[in-house]
Amino acid sequence: MSLQAVKPIFRLSAFSTKAFTSLEKNFHIFLQRWFLNSFEIVVQPILYFVAFGFGLQKWIGSIDGQDYPSYVLTGILMATSMSTSIYESAQGVYQRYFTGDLYLLLKTCPVRFEHMLFGEFLWSIFRATLAFSMLLIIGSSLDLIAVTDFLPLIAICIWLSIFFSSLGLLLSSLVRSYSQVYQYLPLIVIPQFLFCGVFFPIERLPETLARFVAVLPVSIAVDWARKASFMDESVLSFSYVFLYLLLSFFMFNFASKRIGETLNKKSEVMK
Repeated sequence: MSLQAVKPIFRLSAFSTKAFTSLEKNFHIFLQRWFLNSFEIVVQPILYFVAFGFGLQKWIGSIDGQDYPSYVLTGILMATSMSTSIYESAQGVYQRYFTGDLYLLLKTCPVRFEHMLFGEFLWSIFRATLAFSMLLIIGSSLDLIAVTDFLPLIAICIWLSIFFSSLGLLLSSLVRSYSQVYQYLPLIVIPQFLFCGVFFPIERLPETLARFVAVLPVSIAVDWARKASFMDESVLSFSYVFLYLLLSFFMFNFASKRIGETLNKKSEVMK
């Protein structure tokens, strides 16, 4: 099977069980260094939480009736979903598909290209959810998060991870070098980490900036997470959720097509 025979367009066939081959491969690699990998995805959020949550508690006290450590932890949970999913999909896919020799395996591999790429997409979501769940357990052990809030919070995490995993794939399909991945990722992650309600209410920003920030995915996720309930949300809020899911679909579709075309050209050069 040649790469020319592959039509790298997102379609229902991508949901084949073969897509889990790539997910399983990445999970086995993760388990080989499970302690270091777990430490890597959890330690940085914990450092931020301890530094800001407990470090500033004395001066801030509480926000909207919520103790500041609990307030910050909820925001960091969502920021972790964002950063883990987009970094894994962007740098992971670029490294494996463009700097490695994976494109050569696609010629003889019985798994179709769209299955493998969708598996990478699933792995990014899974890894983000894993990091998120580990932080949830830590937060629950500190009595900062109720166990009854786990399911709605994980649902929000998955939604956010879907969007940023798709965005990461899109980025990996557009950049021309591995160094560019690291140049553009901070431009996406850092502003949302700082201004999307992780550490303070969006309302404290200048009005024009606050209106723009309020419709960003991390802001929506943080707002929902602090309520831990979908019953009080407006129709407009739900419309943003579906809009970002739709945007995720188109980003994955475009990225899949572009990555496939790039690998085809690379394969032809190697002939």
